[in-house]
Amino acid sequence: MVRDVAITEEKIGNVLTRNRKLAGALESRRKSLEIFQRLASADPQNVQAKESLAISMAHMADLLGNPNGPNLGRTAEALQLYRDALSIVNAINADKATTVTRKTATEIEGAIAQMTSR
Repeated sequence: MVRDVAITEEKIGNVLTRNRKLAGALESRRKSLEIFQRLASADPQNVQAKESLAISMAHMADLLGNPNGPNLGRTAEALQLYRDALSIVNAINADKATTVTRKTATEIEGAIAQMTSR
């Protein structure tokens, strides 16, 4: 149930970002990120919770400073958040990594590469 609220906030953030209502998107992303952080902290062995947290962090980083979409121009914060998210997915043991884990890592690595090559 709590995870569903976080996912709903993510979706609201997506819509607001597409409509360039970035302040509202930031608020939704913060709410979602806080919930996913709590869920991951409550169950550190839960791979899905870690994946969800990393994805939420990447979405926040996109909003903060990814040049491929509407963003708040906070590139240094975005880059750090991408790196933190990548650390989370890289810390998932290979035997427990899912397709989502690998896809998330690849997407985050791509965002970091793009931002650091500018």
